[in-house]
Amino acid sequence: MPKLLRTFLLLALALGLASCNGTQVPVRPNPVDKTPLVIFAAGSLIQPFAALEKAFEEKYPNIDVLPEYHGSIQVIRHATELHEPIDIVATADAALIPMLMYATNNPDTGQPYADWYIRYASNHLALAYNKDSKYADEINPENWTEILARPDVRTGIADPRFDASGYRALMAFALAEERAKRFDLFAPMFDGQFSYGLTIFRDDDLTTITVPEIFESKSGAHVVVRGAS
Repeated sequence: MPKLLRTFLLLALALGLASCNGTQVPVRPNPVDKTPLVIFAAGSLIQPFAALEKAFEEKYPNIDVLPEYHGSIQVIRHATELHEPIDIVATADAALIPMLMYATNNPDTGQPYADWYIRYASNHLALAYNKDSKYADEINPENWTEILARPDVRTGIADPRFDASGYRALMAFALAEERAKRFDLFAPMFDGQFSYGLTIFRDDDLTTITVPEIFESKSGAHVVVRGAS
């Protein structure tokens, strides 16, 4: 494991311990020259990584942490397709690392872009709305799919071609169908909303959702595809 990566990961553990005992990370004077540490990460990691960046640079002032945030699949493509020099890749879906990086070789080294990863955190998919949202006083854990499918409710999702939160939003509706044992929730939400439609296929133990290569909302659609998380 590269020394910088080991140091960064160890700091993450140290921060957890420091938060328990109130220990302050010492601040040292910044040297003139710094070593860049380039991190490409999923957009959902902006806030926790901002805190990590601040603490890491305070502890190691000779390191300049340079984060850049995109959808998880875009993050990986910056490495595997654009061949950008990246020290750390952090995605919102750990399964993407072996799927997209193990089988792709770096043309400079002939080696895979990755052959290991660390699952260091977990998260939850949430439905965000405020008091002024339509039907805010009506929506609940049992009827949220029905509320969102109403034509006068506009819902934004990240682009599932590039962003883990985008394809997980689609998966949430498929899982809701499984939970409710009814299969009329996905179609009312997504049918007719995009220039080229989604397809969903259910087998005994597997549900497959296919996203078209061109994926954009139609004019007047109530589901809006956002370009980022």
